[in-house]
Amino acid sequence: MDSTKPIRICIASSGLGHVQRGIESWALELGMALAQRGEQVYLCKGAGDVTHDYERVVRCWTRGSKKTERLLRWIPKPLGWRIGLGAGYGVEQVTFAWKLIWFLRHQRIDILHLQDPQVAILVQRAVRIGLLKTRTILNHGTDEPSEFLKKIEFLQHGAPWHQQSAIEAGSWKDSWTMIPNFVDTQKFQPGKCDRLRAQLEIPPDALVALVSSAIKKKHKRIDFIITEFETVRK
Repeated sequence: MDSTKPIRICIASSGLGHVQRGIESWALELGMALAQRGEQVYLCKGAGDVTHDYERVVRCWTRGSKKTERLLRWIPKPLGWRIGLGAGYGVEQVTFAWKLIWFLRHQRIDILHLQDPQVAILVQRAVRIGLLKTRTILNHGTDEPSEFLKKIEFLQHGAPWHQQSAIEAGSWKDSWTMIPNFVDTQKFQPGKCDRLRAQLEIPPDALVALVSSAIKKKHKRIDFIITEFETVRK
């Protein structure tokens, strides 16, 4: 990569424009932050409209579309899972990746940063066969198993626990890193609302921690935070 030229960056999310989750919010905010810093960045999304000049809509078969549902009914499940088309999200990623690869090639993108794991794999394969020179960085935000992550050349873990687990499993690579997701501390900071505290019968000087997120038994164990704060309180 030529260090004298500005780096051409692409942030991509197949769900952006029709799904509202953490992955999509991450892509939206990262693309905006890079654009505000004056970087040469494109934000590619799978649906919706262009709302900023750095955005591009890369149309795909979204996970809930009728075309996707028909394909899932038609294709044998064992074959579907084998080729990455076993579920709606897989169909969305594959169809998104096909068009994204040609966008990356046409725009001569240096770095692709994303959280869609299957898209990352397909772009890596395009590089191996000579279609692209783009380096793909996967932000591990979808709880992929270690066997899958071993296939990723450039990986960003978002939590020290994931990094330590990879080291202990012997799968850590020199090209991997651990960078937690950013938080705008100017926007998200402790507030003061005496009326609400009185309504909820919370002492004026009490420390309050509020967490809002999806909770699953396998992962996203946000309920653990209750125990952790209780430990700190003691």
